[in-house]
Amino acid sequence: MYPESRRNLIDEQLQIVCNSLGVSLERQYLENGHDFDLNIRLPELPKPYGLGVHIGDDYLSWRLELTLDHYSGFILDKMQSTFQERKELFFSFEQLARSETTNFQSFSMAYR
Repeated sequence: MYPESRRNLIDEQLQIVCNSLGVSLERQYLENGHDFDLNIRLPELPKPYGLGVHIGDDYLSWRLELTLDHYSGFILDKMQSTFQERKELFFSFEQLARSETTNFQSFSMAYR
């Protein structure tokens, strides 16, 4: 099972994100044997119409994987239009993350 101290640290960081975005997140810690340690979802987007984010906590990094529910096409369309509208803002966050860490793996340049 996941160490309680690490779980508390992750919960604290996720709560900071929730507070800054004004949203709530459902957290589900996964048992040993999964590729990921945690799954988070927006409760406002219930299955099968939403999405989740699997988080893998490696030694020095986190891995994220977006998982879509069966009927999440509307959300994908909305995400695409919002991304196109705010693309430059998104990439400014990428530049900030890159400047704050030496081991930042960039997003694909295909989206620029």
